Amino acid sequence: MTSKACIWLHALRMLKITDYKYLNTIKCALTKDEVEAYEQNIPGCLKVTPTNFIVDCAHAKDTPYNHEAFTVFAEDFLDKVNNHGWYSLQTIPEWYHNFDVIYRAFKMHFAYIKSRYNDVVVAPSKDPVKAKEDMKARLHKSSRTSRKVQVKQPKLQKHLPLVKYLGTQVFARVVAYMCYLRQKSWNQDKTDSEY
Repeated sequence: MTSKACIWLHALRMLKITDYKYLNTIKCALTKDEVEAYEQNIPGCLKVTPTNFIVDCAHAKDTPYNHEAFTVFAEDFLDKVNNHGWYSLQTIPEWYHNFDVIYRAFKMHFAYIKSRYNDVVVAPSKDPVKAKEDMKARLHKSSRTSRKVQVKQPKLQKHLPLVKYLGTQVFARVVAYMCYLRQKSWNQDKTDSEY
């Protein structure tokens, strides 16, 4: 699991859902009154905590409430990784154990959460039939444009056990690194031939 996948999984855990298609079962939008109460710090207003984690998908990501939600997420993620051993089976790079990196990563992930909120909650409430057709069209388009690797050449068949062992993401990184080394070698050869 990549570091981004850990962010994704942790967001689902904090929101207490198993998939973003269930955003319609939780509170993930604040009313105008709740926003005003939060901004004025009125006693009894909503507070973002790890146990009461709510993001506001109805408003912009740069609202004070969402900034507080991003902060709580980053602090909780780092606490779970550093103090409780969560995601210990995954290799999370050391540079990812930084508040600013986690904050920005979740802020970027929030854009995805908000788009799923629009698909699952907003669009069906406006026009359920059109929302269903749009979702079908998006799924059809994504299935056509996704990268599907078919290894039919005999030269590539011998690498299938390695791909299965490493997983497709790691194998793709290995291939990218090999291409980088080949390009670097080619550039070095070109430089050597100029002298």
